[in-house]
Amino acid sequence: MKIFLIFLFVLFTSSNVFAASQPSGLNFPAAKKGAPSSDCEATLQDWKFAEDYVISQNNEYILLLIDRYGGKREFPDLRGTMCRVKDMYEMWPIYEMFPDTNKMFVSNDGKNFINGISEIGCDGEEAIERIAGFDTLIFYNNGNIKKAYKMDDLLPNWREVCAQEKELDWFEGDPDFKSLISEDQSTFTLTTSDGKKHYFNVNNGAKVDAPAASDE
Repeated sequence: MKIFLIFLFVLFTSSNVFAASQPSGLNFPAAKKGAPSSDCEATLQDWKFAEDYVISQNNEYILLLIDRYGGKREFPDLRGTMCRVKDMYEMWPIYEMFPDTNKMFVSNDGKNFINGISEIGCDGEEAIERIAGFDTLIFYNNGNIKKAYKMDDLLPNWREVCAQEKELDWFEGDPDFKSLISEDQSTFTLTTSDGKKHYFNVNNGAKVDAPAASDE
């Protein structure tokens, strides 16, 4: 598994993993003194503890990306921790995550998280075989995987695209997923690069029918 995650890190065209700085405009509590009891408290004491983060649209929850090795190795091994902003209470963990952080969404209740890989380098048979085997889009609820989709589930002609482009930019729209969520945050709409629209239930990741025209 560790070797596979390292391969994924190299496979993605770029990594946005970095030492985080405290985001502005959020009502964080004062940092507690002494040894921290969670990733949330440790990050509040020193924001360099986190590599990156994703914030819910209502600014009430923040998902931290933590490198188990503290940046001491060439390739990070990331885990995720959901924190409630007002008291930096740890809600739930995700033990393994994609090292690419562009395509993620956190719901306003802190329960749901969507993680998807972004552009993928696919030059060569080995890379294509790897892409076919790993999950491209993952829906989490309270830290548990509810549904995961492989590239074949979303873009059937992706191998043809790879043969022509050597890089797979597989979906269209907002690179951070924010505009792809319905106003009530119940439906996630994804348009793949072949022009097809896919609709998902945010809570469980299941594919659903297209919403009414007035709701889309």
